[in-house]
Amino acid sequence: MLSEIKNKPQQHSKFPSSESVLANMGLDSATVKSIKPRVKRAQYRAVINWITKCKPQDNSVIAQLHCYIEALYHLCEVQTWKRIKILLAIPIKINPPTVNYSMPLDDYLIFQGLYRELLNSSRAIIKSLENTGSDISSIILLKGKGLFGTGQLAAACQVFEEVRVNSPEGSETYIEAFARLGITNIQAGRYQKGLLTLDKAFIMIDKFLKNHPFLDFPKLEDLKTEIMGERAYYELNAGHYKTAMRLYTEIVDILKKKGQVHKLVILLIYQGIVLRRLNKYGSSINYLTEALEIAKNINKENEKIWINHHLAYALLNQGKLSLAEESCQVSLEGYQIREDNRGISDCYEQMGLINLAKDEVGKAERNFAKSLAIRQSIGNIHGSASSVKNLAFAAWHQRHYFKFAKLLLKSFKMYYQIGVLNRARLFKMLKLVYVWTVGKRNWIS
Repeated sequence: MLSEIKNKPQQHSKFPSSESVLANMGLDSATVKSIKPRVKRAQYRAVINWITKCKPQDNSVIAQLHCYIEALYHLCEVQTWKRIKILLAIPIKINPPTVNYSMPLDDYLIFQGLYRELLNSSRAIIKSLENTGSDISSIILLKGKGLFGTGQLAAACQVFEEVRVNSPEGSETYIEAFARLGITNIQAGRYQKGLLTLDKAFIMIDKFLKNHPFLDFPKLEDLKTEIMGERAYYELNAGHYKTAMRLYTEIVDILKKKGQVHKLVILLIYQGIVLRRLNKYGSSINYLTEALEIAKNINKENEKIWINHHLAYALLNQGKLSLAEESCQVSLEGYQIREDNRGISDCYEQMGLINLAKDEVGKAERNFAKSLAIRQSIGNIHGSASSVKNLAFAAWHQRHYFKFAKLLLKSFKMYYQIGVLNRARLFKMLKLVYVWTVGKRNWIS
């Protein structure tokens, strides 16, 4: 899959030297010669061959990551948990000329949006080590993140719950699994359940950090920021735009102090979304354009796809339908290459709205139906409600008024069930009904 992903050459990505990676794993051609049996020796030789192909002067990020992952699969064949951990932890610099920050290989796959590769790798490690007695809870967490990133939210919840149940209560692993369970529920539209979990997780993190005042736990500190981000995401979806903007601005300040410039992209995107929903389309495009520039500087391909998606919405709001369709198509193709079901479903919905704005009602209905089918399959309840609402609009323009009323009421019921049908949401829904039935079809916020 990695070799199939389209990616432009990157001039400044700095990977560690093959010599340092092999030295950390205690491997070289001389020591491998004495390894027995022959089958095991062959696997280690394959590891060395793949690692030595990952040379710093190779400008292709995807090619180098492919080498590491292939080496990882060979390490799985010999069930060497120690060396697997070393390879997953190798530091990879984002883009030294612009950002002085590095992260381990597993986080780097997430950074690049390569969740499918993360999922496949983690599954291979689990299969290799499941009967060895090794504590692989960290790898099971990676599997959950891979499922989350590929839009398999219900399956991700099951994995995070499994890790939580099997970890000592109050441990770092327990807390992360619990927090990720809350995050996944928020993203699936189970807001009330997710918010309760995240509030508890935040308290757990504070308690854990207070009990270990002389030690650093950067993962938990970062998790606190993620939790704040999910709270802001809920406020955004609940229509509390000023509260959402305040939270996102607060998170931006925290990340700047930490020097985590690479994480600003997502926050700028969300700020752009908030501004769009406040009908400030020019300002929204400015934030999204700034996010796109940072994404280019740090070679963040996944975010570039996402930004195009939200630029398409802002352009649709401005009535620039051809440009909106072009940006949507770029985003859709990117998500399809990455097999990101959630992103694909979002783009089908967006393309349906563009179709509807162009009076292509049949195309709009087909795209809304595709979006709904995917969202139902991955357990995205909030997204499913949105797709049902849009199918109602398509029914109206086909003069199927009974079907329109039935679908619209169904969407209202779904929004109510997930706890976001407050006064702001109700007003927004009524305005959307007006705009997408008898009004000018260019308002989505």
